[in-house]
Amino acid sequence: IQAPTKLKNIKIFRPFETLIKMYGVPNSKEIDPTGLVAITAFIMFGFMFGDVGHGLVIFILGLILAKRKASLGPVLAIGGISSIIFGVLYGSVFGKEDIIKPILISPMDNIQTMLISGIAVGSIFILIAMIFNIINGIKNKDLQKCLFDKNGISGFLLYGLILADVAVYFLKGQMLIPINVIVIVSIILILLILFGDTISSKLEKKKEQAKTPMVEKIFEIIEMTLSFASNTISFLRLAAFAINHVGLCMAVYLLADMSSGVGNIAIAIIGNIVVIALEGLIVGIQVLRLEYYELFSRFYEGNGREFKSIKKQIQE
Repeated sequence: IQAPTKLKNIKIFRPFETLIKMYGVPNSKEIDPTGLVAITAFIMFGFMFGDVGHGLVIFILGLILAKRKASLGPVLAIGGISSIIFGVLYGSVFGKEDIIKPILISPMDNIQTMLISGIAVGSIFILIAMIFNIINGIKNKDLQKCLFDKNGISGFLLYGLILADVAVYFLKGQMLIPINVIVIVSIILILLILFGDTISSKLEKKKEQAKTPMVEKIFEIIEMTLSFASNTISFLRLAAFAINHVGLCMAVYLLADMSSGVGNIAIAIIGNIVVIALEGLIVGIQVLRLEYYELFSRFYEGNGREFKSIKKQIQE
C-alpha cells in the first residue's frame, strides 16, 4: 500500500496527482513520480502551446473549474501559466507575433533550432527517467534492475554516451569520443544487458531462474535499440506542435482578413476559440502520451493502492 509522501504535501505538486492516478498509484517500493510529472508536464505543455493570450484563457478556465472542485481544474490553471511563460519566450499573443518581441526564440522563424531543442529536452527527460529506474533498483536491492537493465546503469551509459557523441558532432563537427571507442564500449554495455540476469545471479549467489532463450534476448536488444531511437524522436512533437500553433493562428487571421468590420472580429474570435479548444486538447493528450509511454515505461509500475487512513475508511 502506498503511504503518503512528502511530495504530496507540496501544493504545486498536488494537481498532478490526478495524472498519476490515471496511470496507476505508485507502490511502496518505488519512487512517487508526482514531482517529475509536475515539472515535465509543465514544461512540455508550455513548449507545445506557448501563447500569452491563449494561456491566460486556459488559466482562467482552470480557476473556474477548480472552484467547482473539478479534478482537472488546477492542472489546466498550471498549464495556462506554462503557456503564458512560453508565450513570452516565443513572443506570441493570441497567435500574433508582432505585439511583443520574443525573449528567446520565434518558432516559425527558427524551425531547425526548435526541432533540435525538442530532441534535447526529450533526451534529458529520458535520462532522468532512467535515473529513477536505477534508484528504484537500489531501493528494491535489485542488482539486475540497477546495473544491467536497459534502463539501468548499463542502458544509461549506452544511451548517454551515444547521445553526447552525436550532440558534440552536430555542435562542433567532431566526435567527443572516437568512433572505435564508442563501438567497443557499446558492445560491452550491450553484452552486460544481454547477460545481465546471469551476471546478477552469480554476483548475488542466487540460483538462476529459468533461462531466457538467446533468440529472445537478441530480439530484446533490437527492441531496446529501436525504443531508444523512437522515444527520442517522439519528442520532436514538442517543437512540431509549437510550430503548428503559429501556422493555425496564421490561417485564422488570413480568413479574418478576407472580411471587414464585424465579420473580421467574429472570425478572429471564433478562430481563436477553436484553436484553444482543439489544440489545447491535443497538446494535453500529447503530454500524457509522452509521460506514460516515453517516461513511465522506463521506471514506473503503478500497481499500488491509494493510502487511506482508518478514519477515512470508517467514514466511507
